[in-house]
Amino acid sequence: MTGVRPSTQNTIINRWARHGFTFVEMNWPRGPNKMLSYNDRVQIANPRTLLRMRHLSLQQRAHLLKEELNLEKLSPSTVWRCYKEFGAKYVKPKIVYKSKMEREALIC
Repeated sequence: MTGVRPSTQNTIINRWARHGFTFVEMNWPRGPNKMLSYNDRVQIANPRTLLRMRHLSLQQRAHLLKEELNLEKLSPSTVWRCYKEFGAKYVKPKIVYKSKMEREALIC
């Protein structure tokens, strides 16, 4: 990525370390780990929660979960990542239209 061989990078870093420079890792947390605790992520992927919200879209689920868990913000992609982490599958709700005869039977 930098165009410098890893062995050369290690040599430079070791030389800097010998002269008193310190290094800080720049691994910033990202995704659901940044703002959600483990318990929140478990709550989102809980089978009871999934069954309760099965008729809602992903955006609607994110909005309701944000209110339930008292979070500052929660995006649909974060909810999807929590589903993916715990192996839950989001299935888009399907709209099934009744046949013309069934609709007429309901009207009568």
